[in-house]
Amino acid sequence: MGLATADPRWRNAGAKRSNMATKDKRELNLVDLARKKIYDAPKLVSEARDLLGQRLDDIRREKAAFEETTKILNEVHFGRTVKLNVGGKIYKTTLNTLQKDPDSMLCAMFSGRHELKPDEEDGAYFIDRDAELFR
Repeated sequence: MGLATADPRWRNAGAKRSNMATKDKRELNLVDLARKKIYDAPKLVSEARDLLGQRLDDIRREKAAFEETTKILNEVHFGRTVKLNVGGKIYKTTLNTLQKDPDSMLCAMFSGRHELKPDEEDGAYFIDRDAELFR
């Protein structure tokens, strides 16, 4: 029997060397993987920056379109003064007031479902009714 097989310390030393070799291989694999990821990182960051820039441009366009639509709605529908010519008497009000009662004729007229054209001279919408009863 040789010294290495007789002495358990030598047998353990061989196992330890084998475990250390496996551990070293694992660590080398991890180091290689880390190097690859570090090498790829600038490319990935650049791609992400490009995608975010494109998305930001899309959002800015959407925001501009939304703001334009809001401006048009505020000017045309919600903040606008409406002039009515009822049986020759002129009334001025807001679109909000005309639309307060959803079941009324005025709400239906000014809902946007009907094409209304104001008078070319004074811009009033003509309603052929008795002015006194209209009040």
